[in-house]
Amino acid sequence: NDQADVFITPNGETIDAGDGRVLFQGTGSLEWCSPVVADGVLYQIERVSSATKLPEKIGASDKPRELWVSRIKHDRYYSSPLIHNGLIYAVTRGEVLTVLDARSGATIYERPLDLKGPKPNSAYSSVALAGPYIYIGSQSGITLVIKPGREYREVARNHLEPYRSTPVFVGRRMYLRGLKHLYCIESTNKR
Repeated sequence: NDQADVFITPNGETIDAGDGRVLFQGTGSLEWCSPVVADGVLYQIERVSSATKLPEKIGASDKPRELWVSRIKHDRYYSSPLIHNGLIYAVTRGEVLTVLDARSGATIYERPLDLKGPKPNSAYSSVALAGPYIYIGSQSGITLVIKPGREYREVARNHLEPYRSTPVFVGRRMYLRGLKHLYCIESTNKR
């Protein structure tokens, strides 16, 4: 089947969604966050990060092909990364943003975020994209808004109650589950 739906697990298994059959294994593994697929490439971003080209067709002779392996900031990555315009945005539990080149795995920049959590270990939310901005949340309730690109450009720091969830964007609204409340924030910008 050329167009099979598959699941890719954090431990590196690719599973046929239709029948549960394991199609291949050993494409890397993750301890805490989820793998991300973009343009037929599987990205597993943690201390030892990798990119693996997935086969275009599912078949006995088609196997994944490793494109690169890279070592980045040594910490836990609870936050799943974002792939956008050829860059990978990954945040450590310890509040460090690392931006990688998606083609080579080379580090473009690394930056401490100072999210002012109860401890400097507050980044659990997955990195999110909405409109022209990237959102990085924290257990402290601070949400960083940055512009995508090869340089760090902070646009805003928004404050709510503490949270560990990832914001969800629908139209002009953002939904966020705090530790005590559910928020719906609507943009008044009508662009």
